[in-house]
Amino acid sequence: MRIPLLRLLRRASRRRVAALVAFLFAAAAQFWAMRVPVSGELPEALVAPAGETLELVAPQGRALLHYQGVGSIDVRFERARVAPETAQLLAQIGLALPEGDEPLSWVTTSGAEGVSVFDVARADAGDATGRVALRAAPAGGGVAQLELDADLPLRVALGTTLVPGAPATRKLLRIGSREIVLDGALPLQLLVPAGAPLRAVFPLAAPDNALRLSTGSLPDGDERAAGLAVRAVGVQDATERPGAFACAAAPGRWLWRGAASLARGRCAGNATLDIVELRVAAGGVEAVLRGNGWAWRAGASDDERLLGRLTDIPALAALLCSSTRCSPAGSCSRR
Repeated sequence: MRIPLLRLLRRASRRRVAALVAFLFAAAAQFWAMRVPVSGELPEALVAPAGETLELVAPQGRALLHYQGVGSIDVRFERARVAPETAQLLAQIGLALPEGDEPLSWVTTSGAEGVSVFDVARADAGDATGRVALRAAPAGGGVAQLELDADLPLRVALGTTLVPGAPATRKLLRIGSREIVLDGALPLQLLVPAGAPLRAVFPLAAPDNALRLSTGSLPDGDERAAGLAVRAVGVQDATERPGAFACAAAPGRWLWRGAASLARGRCAGNATLDIVELRVAAGGVEAVLRGNGWAWRAGASDDERLLGRLTDIPALAALLCSSTRCSPAGSCSRR
């Protein structure tokens, strides 16, 4: 059956300029459709190898990361201060603390058998802005090291539970040049300004030999409610160039301008994907993903192309491929 574009091309063959314009238009449409990615189910995980950074773009909600496990956690902050509620608690036992941001550390001195808690949350209202960067630092001896940096203010909660019949965990709180030895069971709340990195050292339990952190709000009966909603997640090398990038989008959405924005680590719109879990090991940081969107990996888009979708719609496929031979997979060649 003759189709409108094919009939137009035959009639225009008597006029070379019109034929050339029609051919160029069809070729340009085909080339564009071959490059436009269509959003689908994202890869199961995105990995930042050792030495590279996993970046969470526009995390939503206040709760970010949560860890609870046996053994003591040591944390060092480039700059931080004790939250007002903790400062008031310490003031009741005669400890007056500075109010400004200073280098701060929370390090175990003895008795590290209790269950430790490490919580990271936004200190602001939790608007869908900002970025959180995570890196796996070199570690050994049965521990994992996680470096965290954010361009938004954070609230960090630390503590170690008491073990019946065992000595209480003792912690050294160092603020600037001042050192205070405290009970590890003391609930400690710290405020971290934007742009001030921290490094946390976690014990690893064999045989897993990997650190697992929960993300977002903890589940309340329904495990699918767990996870941290983010706009996008990416991997950057030492030069801050994206090596991989996943951008949230509704299923079947077209990225009209091609994948160039993904290659630059940019993501527009307001859809979100979930980071279900973070895993930290000697090999790097891994984000377990859930959701739909566009993905960029190994220097190319990791999505189905628009032309592949159009070949499933005969009328539209004919308009774009009238002067070509198209396979069912969407690849075309000129007749």
